[in-house]
Amino acid sequence: MSAYAVRRLMPTRTVVLFSAGPAWVSGRGSRQQAHWEGHAAVIDNLTERGLLVAGGPFADESGAMNILSGSLERDDVERLYATDPFLVNGIFVLERIALWLVFVDRWACATA
Repeated sequence: MSAYAVRRLMPTRTVVLFSAGPAWVSGRGSRQQAHWEGHAAVIDNLTERGLLVAGGPFADESGAMNILSGSLERDDVERLYATDPFLVNGIFVLERIALWLVFVDRWACATA
């Protein structure tokens, strides 16, 4: 099998990295930040739509990561998070969006 054929069989995810923004309050976890309820509603919506595979904050409070299903363009990702109160209000800053070729996937509940 050619390398191209193997690559086509691998699922692709979109990794979204957030850093703590200027409004992040140190010493508080994500759930204790301002605008938590609105942020949670955005995350719940992405999950219900099958777009969010995994996500959560980093233990050191430096930011968070979301893994989205499929290959999404930057504009599409920015639209998905455009109304997220954590981004709108500076709790998080969208740091990086990267396509990820998944070589190993042990998350049984995730779909390609």
